[in-house]
Amino acid sequence: MSESPFQKAYEFEEKYGIDRLKLCIQNAEKAYKSLAPETIDYCKCIIESVAKQIIADNNIEYDKEWTLAQLTKKSIDCLNCDNQHIRKALTNIIDTYSSVRNQQGIAAHGHIENGTIPTKIDVRIFASTFFHYMEIIFALLDKSEINANYTNLKFEKFDEIPKFNYVNQYVDNNVNVEYEKGTLFIDGAEFRPSEILYNLGRVTYDAIQKECLSILKNDYNYYLADQIVESFTSEPIENSHMVEASCFANIHEINFDENNLIIANGFISWEEYEPDSRIEDLVKVDCSAEFIATFNYEYSQYDEEFIYTLESFDLK
Repeated sequence: MSESPFQKAYEFEEKYGIDRLKLCIQNAEKAYKSLAPETIDYCKCIIESVAKQIIADNNIEYDKEWTLAQLTKKSIDCLNCDNQHIRKALTNIIDTYSSVRNQQGIAAHGHIENGTIPTKIDVRIFASTFFHYMEIIFALLDKSEINANYTNLKFEKFDEIPKFNYVNQYVDNNVNVEYEKGTLFIDGAEFRPSEILYNLGRVTYDAIQKECLSILKNDYNYYLADQIVESFTSEPIENSHMVEASCFANIHEINFDENNLIIANGFISWEEYEPDSRIEDLVKVDCSAEFIATFNYEYSQYDEEFIYTLESFDLK
């Protein structure tokens, strides 16, 4: 199978993992097979996405007022192209590309009703220009120095670069790593394991998340329910004659609020003696009420589990 003429665009997308760019490239490739006029519009969007990614990698904020030519010039400046003729030529090419696209492109902002539709020869020429542009950008990217402070390049791609693979191996084998109370210290810099997994190991993070919430569900009617019962029985309802050890709580739903408190909803049930008008004695009756309770929580390294503290308890 021959290489796609959009191969360099695909390689750029894979390098940075930009899903929306991948869809645009696929649409461009499909349109190009029939030399459809919208090929020009899709190629323009790819150029724009590539340029935006390059300036983002150099910590330059994108200005929505920039023309495509201005955006492209900014990105080329970031790639340390020393040849002024090449820089000027690239900028002029994209400026011309943008101008003609605005007159002839199907989705162009400047398209007017009596504008001409690009011919298949026009599409071939513009696509060829685009392919060469991507080749030049890749040549400059290979030469350009990556700024590790700002790059959005995925680590596995960053590690494929020989120089940085060398640096990474040095880091992996020489930095001082310590772990204390939920914080990872790497040469004094603080990292949360949860943050590292969220950013770099999302599948593992998701599995641990499910495990954690499953454990919490098992704790509903143990640690949390016990505290609710203790709070309720320590201050029984006025004038009630509660049967000793008859109270139990059943939590059916929990949520987390903006203050990082656990909100528990459920029912509390108990037995008590009440007077019966038919007889001169008390009878045992079943009672229940809906409740809402809030819990604070803190992970104990010593016990290796969460410690829950009842903050409030109210009957509804």
